[in-house]
This record gives sequence, structure tokens and C-alpha cells, in this order.
Amino acid sequence: MVRHQELQPGFVIADRYEVIKCLGNGSMGAVYACKHKELSGHIIAAKVLFPEVANDKVSAQRFRNEIFASYGVSHPNVVRAYEYIKEKGIVAYTMEYVNGGDLADCLRDPAKLLPINRIIEILIQMTAGVQAIHESGIIHRDLKPENILLTKSGDVKIADFGIARTERGPRLTEHGGVVGTIDYVSPEYMLNSQVDYRSDIYAMGVLAFEMITGVTPFREETVYDTMVARLKKDVEPPSNQRNDCPHEFDDIVLNALKRDPKERYQTAKEFHEDLVDLQKMLNGESHRVYQNKVRIQERNATNELKETERIRELIRKVQNVEDNREETHNEMESVLSRATVNANRAISRDIEINEPDVRIKVDRLAANINAKQNKRFLRKILKILTLSVVIFILLVITSIFIDYLYPEYNIIDKIFNLDIEVKKYFTDKIEIIKFLKQFKKFF
Repeated sequence: MVRHQELQPGFVIADRYEVIKCLGNGSMGAVYACKHKELSGHIIAAKVLFPEVANDKVSAQRFRNEIFASYGVSHPNVVRAYEYIKEKGIVAYTMEYVNGGDLADCLRDPAKLLPINRIIEILIQMTAGVQAIHESGIIHRDLKPENILLTKSGDVKIADFGIARTERGPRLTEHGGVVGTIDYVSPEYMLNSQVDYRSDIYAMGVLAFEMITGVTPFREETVYDTMVARLKKDVEPPSNQRNDCPHEFDDIVLNALKRDPKERYQTAKEFHEDLVDLQKMLNGESHRVYQNKVRIQERNATNELKETERIRELIRKVQNVEDNREETHNEMESVLSRATVNANRAISRDIEINEPDVRIKVDRLAANINAKQNKRFLRKILKILTLSVVIFILLVITSIFIDYLYPEYNIIDKIFNLDIEVKKYFTDKIEIIKFLKQFKKFF
């Protein structure tokens, strides 16, 4: 097996790709700049798996995912894949060579921030490339500065599909493992390990914030504190740290960084359109009315209307649920809880509902359920008391019959022949004994 350290300048891969230099190393392998021996002057990049990675089934499958994912996308802002190679102990694939570095190089010095116009230009190309990836049914899952390559002319090329996953493809995350770079992982992935296209949108929002301010959002002292802050806090506007950042840009970035994926941009195309409008506004194209805020407000209004419909549906469920079964009662409480949460959220956002106030309905339903709970409790107490009386009567009747069948045991006398001290407290027991003896003679 050829080890990756042996791929020195002049080494030939698959008899046609001559190594020029190593461009970098990753967790899975190394990337080399190579020249094609048969096509003079043609430079390609070759990603070669480390031998130990090639022998690991999960890592090898991720590498194959990267190749197949790359084959499925054809877009100017996505790195093109060329050829899969597996021979002479080398597992690799060739791809388009991008010679302008990566976004991480631009962010290395926080004191030298990119101009706002350049940031918007990078994001426009990035969102276009991600939209093409999504339209191919692929979730990238590892968007970070090192995977945003730049050509010498400044064009964006999205690379590294090593942990990309198709919507129907197998999940390769080991139990308890985190796939993706922690600074760019979405809140929903941290909570339940679930990702979709909106997780990539969140990662692009983090990249946008970092390009504007020079730091990632929620930078705390420990990784744990950073994760907790990301789950519980909203991102502050980037303009708080950079005066030349337009407030309209704040709106776009914050919309991509919503904690709830339902409130985020639903597609990279929406993100892209708002950035294009912002760029035109900043370039002084007055003939095109800037519609970014309006579009965001319209989307939020649409989401709120959908949420209102969910509230109404929950209320209808509560009203239609039967109240004569315990499991049904539990269902009512669950539905009521969800309805209350949604109603509070709707009211906090001042959602206008053209019908009687939802909160009043929910409070009324809560009062009805509390009344039913009280009735149910009283019924249980009555059942216990009734059962106790029945058991006592059965014991007395059983004692009478035993005393009748077996007089020598004299059970009745033994039961009621109490001490004088006790008889003082229960003087009426004498009459009871007489009655029972007469009752015995009757049988």
C-alpha cells in the first residue's frame, strides 16, 4: 500500500496524473495539484485517501458519497468532479483545480475585514451554488470557510462533499457523533441530530456573520457554553460590531440564523434573491425598488398564518375529543398544551386572527378540563368509599354464616366481646350483639 507521505512531486497517479505539490491535508486524505501527462498544461486537483481511512468502512463510504455527490451537481459555483481512481493501493478522485485559496484565508486576520460589497458578492455566488446542490437532492452538511474555494478572479467554488447526504441516502454518523464543524452546525442538529436543506442555510448565515464581523456568533469560553448560547439566544445584529453594515443586511443575516428552521429562509434561492436585491440597492439602482424587508415580512406573515391555522386545528381537536376515557383525557391535555404554546407564540407576535380570540378559547378549554379533572377525582373517592362499605358488609355477613354453621367457634361473640374500656366508647355495640344473636336464631 502506498502511503500518503510518498506522494512527492513527480509521483504519478494512475499513470497519467503527475503530482506538482500538496495543497493541503484533511481528516480523510490529502489534496494534490497534478498535471495531466496526456493533456499538456492541464492542471487538476486529486484528493487521495489516507490508507487507514481507505480501510475504514464508514470513512470509505463518505469518500464515495463525496464523489457521487460531486458527479450529480453541475454549476459554476460548485467544484466539478472528474474521475474516480482505485489502483496500485491508491484510492482517489480527480476534480477541478481552484487556484485562488479559500475563504479561510480571507478571514485569517480579523483586523482586515472584507468590504461589505465583496461579502454580498461571495454570498450571492455561495447561495447559488448551494441551491444547485439542494436541487440535486443533496445536503452538504459541512459548509465552512475551508470548503469555500476562490478562483484568482474571485469566483466562489463550493467543495468537499465528504459528509454530504442525499435525502434518501444512508446516515453515516456514528452513535453520539457530530458530523460537521461545530461552529457552523445548526441548533436542530444539536438538539435531535436531524438536518435538512435549512441546516445549510444556517451555516451560510454563520459564514455571513463571520465575514461581516470577523468572528462567529456566540463565541463563548467553552464549546459547551457556545452550544447552549446557540440554542437559547438570538444572534445580535452584525451592525452592532460593524458600523458600515446596512440594517437591511442585518435583516438578511438574522433571517438565515433563526433558531427555529421554520422561521428561517426555506430555500437557498430565497436567501439568494434577497442578497441580489440588497446588492442592487447598494449599487444605486433606483429603478428597482428594494423589496427585501417586504419579502421577509410577507414570508413571516405567511408562517404566522400557517401557525394560526395550526392553533385553530388544535382547538378543534380539543373540542372533538371524547372525555369518557383516560387515554383520551391524556390526549386532550397534550393537545391543550400544544395549543396553549402556539397561542402564546401567536399573541407575542401580535398575530391578527379574524375570529374570537384564540387565547380566550384555550383558557375556556383549560377551565373545562380542570372541572372534568375535579369530577373524576370525586368519582374515584366515591368508588373507594363504596368499595369499603361493601367489603365491611361482606365481612359481617361472612362472620354470621360461619357462626351459624360452626357455633363452637362463637365468632360473633369473639368479634363483639370487647373489653370494658372499649365498650365505654362503643356502648351501642351491646344492642348490635343482641340484634345479631336474634338474627342468628332466625337462621
